[in-house]
Amino acid sequence: MTNAQSFVPHIRFCTTSKSVFDVLKSLYAQRTKARFVMLKWKLEETRMQEGESMDAFLTKIRTSWNNYSALMLVSKVLAPFPDSYEGFATI
Repeated sequence: MTNAQSFVPHIRFCTTSKSVFDVLKSLYAQRTKARFVMLKWKLEETRMQEGESMDAFLTKIRTSWNNYSALMLVSKVLAPFPDSYEGFATI
């Protein structure tokens, strides 16, 4: 599942850009810059443990990547907002 596919079900029935924004904000509001840094660190520090299956290891990598890239996507979507939208664009 790609990042877009992960939040499409949440915004599928939104009829305005504001409703899409509100849904995305509620999904990712707790994801602050500290969370972004933590997710990046977790992804970079993920190591395969002795006796861990390849499937389990790749699942850990995939989960970390999906969390990191979803946050990155939201921050890129919100970045172009002008200063007057600062309250909306704060992650």
